[in-house]
Amino acid sequence: MSELVGLLLSYIECGNTTLSCAALQWKRTARDKWLMQIKHSLEGLHAREIVWGDAKPDDVLIDVRDDAYLVGFGGGYTRGWVDEELVNTREGDLQGLRRTADYLMELSVYWKFG
Repeated sequence: MSELVGLLLSYIECGNTTLSCAALQWKRTARDKWLMQIKHSLEGLHAREIVWGDAKPDDVLIDVRDDAYLVGFGGGYTRGWVDEELVNTREGDLQGLRRTADYLMELSVYWKFG
């Protein structure tokens, strides 16, 4: 039986903007900020023995101040972001972070030269 640690009920004013959507409107300085915020959030979660689980850009909301918030803690698996055997582990979260960083870097190259 799992224990409920907490539930965040704060409204994130984001207009339903995920990292995937925000990245398409490209702001290079925002990319670095978002990655640092995601990394910081993961460090805080992992320090409390909590994993994000299905780490991917669609489970990051970007608010109206260009701040990143992790969402989607209900489990699950999305092919391509975290290897199936690493889902719901710290290692999987870090793999998802690396792949998200790679995704953002690929978009920056596309917008620069595309």
